[in-house]
Amino acid sequence: MSVATAVVERWTDRAEWDRLVADSPQGSVFCRSGLLDALDVDWEAWVLPGPTGPRAAALLFRDQEGAIQKAPLPFCLYQGILLPSALAAAPPHRAVHDALEAVDELIQGLAAQRRMSWCLHPSFNDVRPLSWFHHHDPGAGLFRLDVRYTGIVALEPGRGLDGILAGARSVRRQEFRKAAERFRVEPSADLDLLDRLHGLTFARQGLERTGRERRLLAAIAAAALRHGFGEVLVARDGDGNAAGAVLFLYDSRTAYYLVAANDPVFRSAGVSTLLFLRGVERGIERGVERVDVVGMNSPSRGDFKTSFGALPTPYFVAHWDAP
Repeated sequence: MSVATAVVERWTDRAEWDRLVADSPQGSVFCRSGLLDALDVDWEAWVLPGPTGPRAAALLFRDQEGAIQKAPLPFCLYQGILLPSALAAAPPHRAVHDALEAVDELIQGLAAQRRMSWCLHPSFNDVRPLSWFHHHDPGAGLFRLDVRYTGIVALEPGRGLDGILAGARSVRRQEFRKAAERFRVEPSADLDLLDRLHGLTFARQGLERTGRERRLLAAIAAAALRHGFGEVLVARDGDGNAAGAVLFLYDSRTAYYLVAANDPVFRSAGVSTLLFLRGVERGIERGVERVDVVGMNSPSRGDFKTSFGALPTPYFVAHWDAP
């Protein structure tokens, strides 16, 4: 499967791009132009055109020197290859064939950029076109495919937060009830508070944030508030002390548990549980179908997220460099 003359085009129509993101099963909040503009790199949308619309599309990111950046970018997931929803609606024999062909042509055309690096959406689970790329000519460069995991909580229609609590570990239900009595949770536009609590969380773990991480978190959170695709929730006690904060992002299908931060003084008070569930509850009000816990790649964080019924779900990070 090789198309030496495949033609891909830069797509500069932002409205059309956002429509494709909203339509595609691989589209996510991380691909929306409002979030992409908040990043500290330049983004490019490339499309493989077809007679009735895009057959496939992909994002590339460049730094100020023009070098394509490796995926995933900080605080980002699922910025990779997008396919139109019409493929998923086609009969399987046709959908599989057309997807393989479209992705092959897309990467053949993008090879001229000399680097392709993507964090692929979990629904992009047929990576054979990438693994076959230059299969018969390894010297031309092969894709490296790394499997990683996130967790997905499927929401039961009509059950609301009760459905999540029913599937959660009993200790989480107990934490939720106790924390809900002690703390109130409210939306906040105080990004300095989010930054401070995030710094305290890192310090407790013996870690240090980079300046870039601080700037990107603030920029993404500000864009989420400005464009309405996310919110910061803060838990406060009766004296008004901020015990913790969380940044959730939302698209039409999914709530994303992106960043959680706590004051170590309140670490054992169930604040993380309360904030997670309140963010999920607000996502349910928006009509989302699932919660993505944004990574389950370390034992302690993975167990916390699993305790809410999150099912481990693989996704791929794909990288290719021209020799």
